[in-house]
Amino acid sequence: FLLTIYIDIMVKTCYDMCMVKKIEIGISGSRWNSNSFNWIEGLATRLLIHASVFTKSDGSIGVMAEGEEQTLEAFAEKIHNGGIFSRIENFFVKWNN
Repeated sequence: FLLTIYIDIMVKTCYDMCMVKKIEIGISGSRWNSNSFNWIEGLATRLLIHASVFTKSDGSIGVMAEGEEQTLEAFAEKIHNGGIFSRIENFFVKWNN
């Protein structure tokens, strides 16, 4: 029984280390509002990733997300091309491991 629990823990740890990635996205632009936050959070939910959206001290939007790499890539691309801002002045994605 204890061996089974140990194996389960090790498999989950390996999966998390190998498969789960983290990104930080920064967005500055015009015409963003609470609907923009809701849209980003809804996108994360639809893609089955964990994300939090917040306003940074400079007034831009910050997004912290974690999930599988391919899903995070799609998430960042959809945010960048999603049309939730009338104009994006700056957009970056920083990968954290």
